[in-house]
Order: sequence, then C-alpha cells, then structure tokens
Amino acid sequence: MAYHRLKEATKDLDVVVRTRKESEILIKSLIRIGYHRLKYSILGFAQRRMHAQAIVENTDGFRWDVFIEKVANKLKLTDSMRKRATKTYERGKIKLLVLSKEDIFLMKGMTELANNTIFLII
Repeated sequence: MAYHRLKEATKDLDVVVRTRKESEILIKSLIRIGYHRLKYSILGFAQRRMHAQAIVENTDGFRWDVFIEKVANKLKLTDSMRKRATKTYERGKIKLLVLSKEDIFLMKGMTELANNTIFLII
C-alpha cells in the first residue's frame, strides 16, 4: 500500500515466492544482513494463522513475512496477478514485482491482513 501511495509507511513486507528453495535463499540472505527468524512459539494467534513459511525481523522491528505461492493457506498467487503486477527491480536472477492495488485489496479481504502490509513477489 505504501508503494501505491495509499499509506505513508509500512511496518512489514509480505513476500510471496514460487518455491521453497526461493524462500530459503531469501531467508538466508536476510539473516546475513542482520535479520533474525522469529520462533513460532512467540507469534500471536493472528500471525500463526497466516501460515507464513517464515517471519524474519530486524533490530528496528521491521518484518518480512515469507509465503510460498499461497497466503494464509487461502489465496494462491495466480499468473493473472503476476501479469498485473508492476516490475520494480530486476538484477541477475532476482525480479521484484508489486501486486496491483486491486490484487492487494483482494488479498487483504481474503486473508484479513493487517493494514500495514504490502505484497511483493520475488
């Protein structure tokens, strides 16, 4: 939502990747730059219900919620959503897309996500 200027800032990023291998690479990379993986036992009910592959956080409290293909075990990221997304970064094997406003709204409605969330696809 911050990317689309619907909100001034965000406290976390929700990232949807295609494969478990991609999620592991992302999580390891974030840990290398100072993030730490949150333990399932300390997560609140709402966070556990999201069924993220991992939640990583830095010392400032900024979080990345990493999902594989499906968010909250409810909504799968479709090829149509990928086509509507805006490419914001590409370098080597990394391509970063931001979902359209409409698809973010759909994801939020289907998954009851907090208002501080933006979806990214890697």
